[in-house]
This record gives sequence, C-alpha cells and structure tokens, in this order.
Amino acid sequence: MPPSMSARSEEGTHTPRRGLGAGLATAAATVAVVTASLAGAGPGATARHLVASLPAAALVSPDARAAMAGEPVAPAPTATPEPAAAAVTAAAPAAATAPSVAVEALAASRPAPVPLSAASEVPVSTPPPAPQLLNMLVSDDGSLRTAVGTYSDCSGRTPLTHAVAAIDTCVGGPTYFVGHNPGVFTPLMSMSTGDVITWYDRGGAAHRMRIVSIRDGWASANGAPAATQRDVVAQLQTCETYSPTGAYDRIVDLVAA
Repeated sequence: MPPSMSARSEEGTHTPRRGLGAGLATAAATVAVVTASLAGAGPGATARHLVASLPAAALVSPDARAAMAGEPVAPAPTATPEPAAAAVTAAAPAAATAPSVAVEALAASRPAPVPLSAASEVPVSTPPPAPQLLNMLVSDDGSLRTAVGTYSDCSGRTPLTHAVAAIDTCVGGPTYFVGHNPGVFTPLMSMSTGDVITWYDRGGAAHRMRIVSIRDGWASANGAPAATQRDVVAQLQTCETYSPTGAYDRIVDLVAA
C-alpha cells in the first residue's frame, strides 16, 4: 500500500449515520401526512392534495404545480416583434425597387432612339442622268465613236479634218458622212453588213441605222455613188487602206434600224 493511503485517519473513511436517520424519519412523517390528507379529501382531489402536501423544495414552478393539480394553464404570451425589425422589413421592398445610381447613369448616357419617320425623311441621293449625246456617230459594238461636224467646200480644195467625221453638205440624197482612214473611220474597215450605228444629231435625237451594203474600191473621181437600195438613209465614205491618198474609197450604205 502506498504511504499516502496508509497515513489517512480511519475516522474519515466512515459516513456519519446520524444524518441518514434524520432523513428517513422526515420522509416517514411526510408519507403519513399525505395518507391522512387523501383519506379525508376523497378521490377527486388526489392530485391537488398531493401537490399541496409536497415540501416546498419539490415544487418546480407554479405552472407545473397547477398542471399537476388539474387546473388549466394559460398559454404563454406570443412575443411581439421589435419595432426596429418591423421598420427594416417595411423598408426592404422600397430598397429593392429603388434603381441604383449606376443604372440611372447608364440610362441617362444612352442616346435616344431615332423615330422611323425621321429616318425615312433622309434624302436618298440619285445618280446624275447620263450626258446627252449631240453630233455623234456610235456603233453598238463600241468600236466606232466619233464626233460629227460639217464639210461645205463643194470644190473639194479644203482639207478634211482628221479630228472628227463630217457631213458633206454638197452631196444630195441620203446623209453623206466622210472621215479619214487611218483616222476616225478606221473602224469601218472591220465592220460588216448587219452591224448597227447610231447617229445623234445636233438636237440629240438618236437615229439607229443598220449596214445593208459595203462597196470597196470606189474611185473618188467618179463622185458620190448612188444608193444600193431605195430605203438607204445614210452613206459613209472613207479611204481604202491601200489608198491613203483618197483615190479609192470604201462606201457603206445604211437603212433605218
């Protein structure tokens, strides 16, 4: 046995018996009192007399005592919410619906939509009209395109310009056009019957004409040739490629297309 245990006093190891005997005596007296009370009060008041006869130390609370005696117990009052909490709850919807500063700034910076009526009033630019052609000979294939002047020296001493074709006013009958090759009438050397040439007169009126005959080697000394058919409306004369001096010409007859 350790020394600490052997040094203990024998007196401290025993429980006093006087206190236990007093407690048993008190309990027996209480039972006797309760039994006498129950016998005098009758069966209906058993629980009530039992609660009333209990020592004060055994009573937990007034509510528990009333319940044991069979009396109704009033319900506990419902807690009333704090005013501050109610104020916060009432303010919450307003705060949720109020727009933020960022949203208001974005709405203010967004440009206003343009009405459809304003957009439809914007003028639409249209291309300018094509310039009107005056005093021009133009073939449909585009190879011939030259301005047209007039030649009025019936003696033939005045040289014909190389810049443009000309209407020889000294030749009667169909309109008679003259031009140089090489020059503005060189494209005539590559054209054939059926090709279309348009003459725009000095007023801008367009006269579409179709080639019906081509004659090569016409001697200029013989003068202007007669038309190959009655409905010829115009004739074109140019020098043969092998005769640049104008001794021999190509003659082209045209009818209205």
